[in-house]
Amino acid sequence: MQIFGEYQISDTLHEGFKTVLYQGEKLNQKSSIILKLLKAKYPTVKTLARLKHEYLIRPNFNYQSLGALTAGVAREIRNPFKCINNYPETSVKLTEELLEGFDQITECL
Repeated sequence: MQIFGEYQISDTLHEGFKTVLYQGEKLNQKSSIILKLLKAKYPTVKTLARLKHEYLIRPNFNYQSLGALTAGVAREIRNPFKCINNYPETSVKLTEELLEGFDQITECL
């Protein structure tokens, strides 16, 4: 396990072109954290500005709605045949309604 300052790294979550995401814990508090570190020894001003912007918007991020959205997507991925199974029933009902409408139109003629 690596140690960065007062953080002990337990896992690498993602390695991008300019950054690396680590999962770990703060040594004196044993609290779980995620660290995002820049790969470049001398990053550009643009890269630093983007990282600062990510840091500033993080507290305003709505994690609860993201969790609900993720759960909904996962549910749809796990059960893709639900809409396929419901399609025949729905199409039969719509066809019956369409035929009733045609019958009413022909009666009026």
